[in-house]
Amino acid sequence: MAGPYGGVLKGIASNPAAPSSVLLRLLAPEAEIFWYWLTERRELPPPVADAIVRHPDARLRADFARAGHAAPARLARLVDDPSTEVRLALAKGRRRFREEAVPLPDSTYERLLADPEPAVRTALIGSPLPAPLRARFASDADPAARITACQVWERLTEPVRAALLRDPDPDIRQEAALNECVRDAALTARLLTGLTDPAGSTGSTDPDDPDDLDDLDNPDDDETNDDGDRDRAARRGLLDRGTAELIALHRDATVRRWAAENPSLPADLVARLATDPDPGVRLYVSARPELTETERAAIDYTVDASARLPVLEWVQRAHENADVDILRRCAASAHPWLRRSAARSSLLPLDTVERLARDEDFAVRLLLCEFHPEPPPELLLRVYAEWHGLTRADLLDHPRFPRKGLAARFAEDPDPALRYLALRDPDAPSALVDRLTRDPDREVARAAAGHPRLPPERMRDLLADVLLVAYAAANPALPVDHMHRLLDEAGIPAAAAAPAVGPRATT
Repeated sequence: MAGPYGGVLKGIASNPAAPSSVLLRLLAPEAEIFWYWLTERRELPPPVADAIVRHPDARLRADFARAGHAAPARLARLVDDPSTEVRLALAKGRRRFREEAVPLPDSTYERLLADPEPAVRTALIGSPLPAPLRARFASDADPAARITACQVWERLTEPVRAALLRDPDPDIRQEAALNECVRDAALTARLLTGLTDPAGSTGSTDPDDPDDLDDLDNPDDDETNDDGDRDRAARRGLLDRGTAELIALHRDATVRRWAAENPSLPADLVARLATDPDPGVRLYVSARPELTETERAAIDYTVDASARLPVLEWVQRAHENADVDILRRCAASAHPWLRRSAARSSLLPLDTVERLARDEDFAVRLLLCEFHPEPPPELLLRVYAEWHGLTRADLLDHPRFPRKGLAARFAEDPDPALRYLALRDPDAPSALVDRLTRDPDREVARAAAGHPRLPPERMRDLLADVLLVAYAAANPALPVDHMHRLLDEAGIPAAAAAPAVGPRATT
């Protein structure tokens, strides 16, 4: 039902104050095109969630599984759903930006692995699974499952690792080797097959000599050693002297950058790369973990303010190992890359958070807001005002984002993004909220229509406004009896007990 009541139903489905008695009515077939908005709610009353799990329409149950907002135990009830679509959605899991999926119960994974539909099992293997389950796949008959086990290499026993290194599938052998080469120099050398004649070797360095071309795409003896694999091996693998020289003295700057990251690169080659003519090589050398601040400062590197640098792997390991001392040292470094990497850690002590909140590098402040649970409220506000990227709106959802007093500070601001903040204030005057529903900026007007301090008479007007009705219907101040009346007018029947859907036959 799109028609004149479409905005009403969308708004009520999203209304955080809508009780079970209202939401259950929206499970009727007459409201089916708005089911998505129900399943996307972060919280659903238990009676509504239970009704969705039992609902006869598989599309609704699949959307509920895909959204993944419900408690794992409730989602697990879909594991024996008669619809393959529903079980497939459950197996795929929900991938959210910068948010780890809450794992399902172990028994649910067991059932999905035993599903009679091969696609369900395949989807589960490719989903964000808990590490212990991935480790169990090491001896699975399915090659796709065994290669998944390689992703948790450190959890595997030595005999299991050895078996994967001898696996009959070449892709699995390659993935296993790429994980094992961090402690096996011979494996690293093999994985780097195809890198030939580094500059400075006894061979010719004439670029016109066909016998001397460093062709990174040349498969040589191992067709699986593509650029991505060589990248991983050169950056992480244990190096013997010959292999270290091969990559550190290579005439391709990309290869030398790989070498600059490798933790086992000998000190003399590190020193050589510290004066490399390529600025990228010097930058990677400058961020090595063993260097002192004095040694870093002696390297001619630059970090552009807008550069998108990945988190340094050794700093990420410090986070994973809860090594707060390393994180503190990185946060205190003069090197922006180290500070940016440290700012991604949720483990930073509050005194270090305060230091980084004053950092001159905007990326450090932004990352602190995005990853730490306790950034200073004023920092969140400052970064929101400065930032114009994709994650800007996410800052508003941070529990520490300030709300009190925003109306007085920003109601008259010429920037609509800051006027919008005035409506985040729970104490915004009703007259201001009323006025902002007429704001020329669409997002500001929408936010005002959904503000709980909107005067009742203005709310009634907006429920008849085709542009703002969905936002007025989502207003938590909308009385419950008015919600029911709107549903009556839209032709949505009173809630009735839906027939329970039966599980698939167990096998």
